[in-house]
Amino acid sequence: MELPASFPFSRLKVPSDERVLWHGSNPTFHRFFDYGIVLSDKALYLFGPAWVIGRWKRVPVDLIEHVEASRSLGQTMVTFHTAARVWRFHTPHDSYRDEMDFDAGVVQKLLGKLVESNASIKVRGNVT
Repeated sequence: MELPASFPFSRLKVPSDERVLWHGSNPTFHRFFDYGIVLSDKALYLFGPAWVIGRWKRVPVDLIEHVEASRSLGQTMVTFHTAARVWRFHTPHDSYRDEMDFDAGVVQKLLGKLVESNASIKVRGNVT
C-alpha cells in the first residue's frame, strides 16, 4: 500500500523491509494541526498534532501489550502500553462534531487493524 504524498505522510520513510497495512488521517481546511497514523507489518507510526515541528514516532507492534482508547473534550485519545514504555496519542481538538466523529472513526479503524495484525494486543475502551 502506498502512502499519500501529502503532509505529514511525506515526512515518513518506512523501511523497505516493512509493508504498510493501513494509514489514516483527517486533513481539514480549518485546522492548523494534522495528524497521521501508519500501521505496517512491524510497527505503528504516529504523527501527533504538533504542526510543522512534529515528528513521527515508531512503536514496534510486537511490543504493544494493550491499548486504551477514549474520547474527551473534542479529542480521541489512545494510549499504547509496552513493557518498557507508555506511548500517548491524541487527535487535535476540534469544535466541529462531525470532525471529532471522523477522528474517532479513524482511531477505531486503527484499533481493529492492530488486533487483526496481532491478536495478542488487548484493547480497552471505545471511541465510537
